[in-house]
Amino acid sequence: MGFKLRIRFVVVFVLFLGFVLKFAIVSIPNVTLVAISKAEPMDCNSTKWDHRTRNTIQSALFYGNVLIQLPAGRISELFGVRMTLGPSILVAAILSAFMPLAVRSGTLAAFSLRFIQGIFLGLAFPSMHTLLAQWAPKNERSILSSLIFIGCACGTIGIQIISGYLCEVSLFGGWPLPYYLIGILGFFWFPLWIVFVYDEPEEHPMVRGFELAEINEGRNRSALNQVLGLPLGKILTSLPVIAQIIAQIGCVWTVHFVGLQLPEYMDAVINVKISSNGIYSSLPHIAFALSAFVHGFIGDRLRASGKISITPLRKIFNSIGSLGPAFCFIAIPLIGTDSFKVVMLFNVAMIIFGATTTGSSMINLDMSPTYAGTINGLVSFFSSCTGFLVPIATSWLVGESKEIKDWAKLFFFSSGINIFGALIFCIFADANIQKFDPESHSNSRRTSIRQSVEYNEAIGRGL
Repeated sequence: MGFKLRIRFVVVFVLFLGFVLKFAIVSIPNVTLVAISKAEPMDCNSTKWDHRTRNTIQSALFYGNVLIQLPAGRISELFGVRMTLGPSILVAAILSAFMPLAVRSGTLAAFSLRFIQGIFLGLAFPSMHTLLAQWAPKNERSILSSLIFIGCACGTIGIQIISGYLCEVSLFGGWPLPYYLIGILGFFWFPLWIVFVYDEPEEHPMVRGFELAEINEGRNRSALNQVLGLPLGKILTSLPVIAQIIAQIGCVWTVHFVGLQLPEYMDAVINVKISSNGIYSSLPHIAFALSAFVHGFIGDRLRASGKISITPLRKIFNSIGSLGPAFCFIAIPLIGTDSFKVVMLFNVAMIIFGATTTGSSMINLDMSPTYAGTINGLVSFFSSCTGFLVPIATSWLVGESKEIKDWAKLFFFSSGINIFGALIFCIFADANIQKFDPESHSNSRRTSIRQSVEYNEAIGRGL
């Protein structure tokens, strides 16, 4: 038999590229704001931006992101991912090209533009979960979702390396160039989205029968039709949902802590120059990307083998991925200013952290395929708050200090958040389909019918 192309992998690849773009937009200030703070007064609006001002600008996107999270999942479920997520990433990319103008106009303009970008990008994760609920076979959920998380890492990695070098170019002052690049890339990506991404495999003109059969095996059938009712009260009071929220707060805190503060730590404490800073700050994200793929592959193979049920599998992977970085964060400020050791420990932390993509990150697809987008919107609402809470915590605990003892407070605090999230998830998480999902009733009916048939057959044999 010849090779048969699975269109779901093409859909996931385009989604992967979209998340590369999204996280490039999110992460671009991590290096450029350091360069802006060191630019000549004529290149920026007024005086050099201090650490507190840079943290304020970094926080702006996450304020907008949080604002849209709660309705984002429901929007994607009711109106479709194809015409919501794609255009929103395109608009956010175009807005990036106007960031240099906003920076030169002042702090308020830069904050406002990033805030608006956050609103558009806030649709991304809930929409991704809605799309995977339709396209991902049950035993491919971890590996396909890990590919998306690799896109997150690649976007962060790519823009930090590129920005580190472009910021030292003399053209346009250097630091505006990464923002212009993002705007251009958005125009190249959007046509791919329109051509290859559809809300359901049944709608896609390129999906063949054999692939549709593969996708439908174990697929949520109630999600094939538009969901009109939403059991919001039951979702909000569900202990497994609350457990995922708390676990993801710890996970996303780690992402933002490494993404937002590692460049600052390397600059302020380790005294690494901007071009090298971009490389060093990107290495942990490379480690995470590779780790996420490996853990996703292992998780799906274990699930398919039947050797371990889905709930303990999610708990084990999440515990490994949360506790590993927690211990690394405790160790980092204790090893001093050796840049090699610091980067190595950050890399170890993110390698272990990759296990969470097979842990708490995607458990809502197991708990409720029908409302996967809505639950992720709820989870993302709380976890996205870490995007502005990390800079706020940094300002309070570290301020303008370049002393390791002050940064150690932030590292220990971040470690505690990870440990608490892992503990709650271990106690209360449940990856089985929850009662508020229509699929649980369908499964109950199918089980009753099967038991009835088996009973009648047994009676018949007895006769």
